Amino acid sequence: MNSRHDKSREIIAIDGPAGAGKSTVSKMLARRLKYL
Repeated sequence: MNSRHDKSREIIAIDGPAGAGKSTVSKMLARRLKYL
């Protein structure tokens, strides 16, 4: 199995139950990290 390591890419996982605000936190984080 070949694996490729791309150090310029980060993966951030946000987990929680429905209605916990995951989408809101994700959008805020993306803006703060200048992904949007």
